[in-house]
Amino acid sequence: MRSVKLALFLLVVICMGSALPMWAQSSATGTVAGTVSDQSGAVVSGAAVTLTDVATNTSRSTTTNDVGRYIFVSVPPGNYNIAITKQGFANTKIPGVSVKVGTASTINASLQVGGAAVEVEVKATGVELQTMNATVGNTVTGVALNSLPSLGRDVSTFVTLQPGVSPDGSVAGTV
Repeated sequence: MRSVKLALFLLVVICMGSALPMWAQSSATGTVAGTVSDQSGAVVSGAAVTLTDVATNTSRSTTTNDVGRYIFVSVPPGNYNIAITKQGFANTKIPGVSVKVGTASTINASLQVGGAAVEVEVKATGVELQTMNATVGNTVTGVALNSLPSLGRDVSTFVTLQPGVSPDGSVAGTV
């Protein structure tokens, strides 16, 4: 009886211990963060920042902290618009913010002094510089996944398509 209890206890410990690393690896969302400042570069605290999903028109809001920072976590991938308002400043809109899985997008904004009737729209150009995340990755569409070769339709074989990964799962010669 004692050995059965011990075996059951060890089984529970093994199951609980093996599930923890899997939670940390699963991420289907991204992050949007940034700093709001005025034209002189001074931070603007207490500004209302609204992130709106273009596809569903759902939005979430936050305010900047005392150092002008804001952050939206667990943002589903897609295209978003950001609106920033603060009394004494012109309303600022940043359209076309793209959120991808596992990435942190840094969107800094500069508010112009003016009334609420003045509206400033920021057009982003070029490639966004990732300063919060050193991970190199890409979003793969369903069409691309169906077109990729796989051994026995096993999704884990796609890992071997990365540079330096061998079919046994070792990376650059390490296990």
